Amino acid sequence: MTPDDALRAAVEKGPAGYVAATITLPTQQAPAWRVVLTGDGVNATVNVDDATGAVRLPPAPAQPSSGDLIARWMRWLHVGTNTGLVWQAVIFVGGLLPALFAVTGIMMWLRRRKTEQAMAARRARNQARGALPQPNAGAGAE
Repeated sequence: MTPDDALRAAVEKGPAGYVAATITLPTQQAPAWRVVLTGDGVNATVNVDDATGAVRLPPAPAQPSSGDLIARWMRWLHVGTNTGLVWQAVIFVGGLLPALFAVTGIMMWLRRRKTEQAMAARRARNQARGALPQPNAGAGAE
C-alpha cells in the first residue's frame, strides 16, 4: 500500500469534513498506517492496515476518570490557557512569589546574622573591659 492509498482511505472513511494532518508509516510492531485527521479544532486518528487496506477507527473515548478531570483542571489553572488577562496576571505573580520569598528570606537571615555578630562583638568588648558594675551593687558598701 502506498502513502497516497492509505491517506485516501483514511480521509474517505474518517469523519466527514476532516483533513489529513499527519501520517505515520507502518512498522513491524504496528503494521498499519496511522493518519491523524483534523477538523473543527478536534483531531481523530484513523488506522489503515498495510496488508488489507482495512480502515479502523479508534473506539470512542470513555468518560474521563475523576483523576483525569482533576489533572486537566490543575493543568488549566497552572498554564492559564484560554483564560482572561486577570487570571494570567494572577498566575504570573504566583510564579514570581517563591523567588521573591527566597530573596527576602535570605536578606532577613543576613540582617539577623549581622545583628547577632555585632551583639557578640559588643559582649566580647564588655567582657574584655571587665564586668560593668551592676546598678545599686555598691550603694550600701560605703
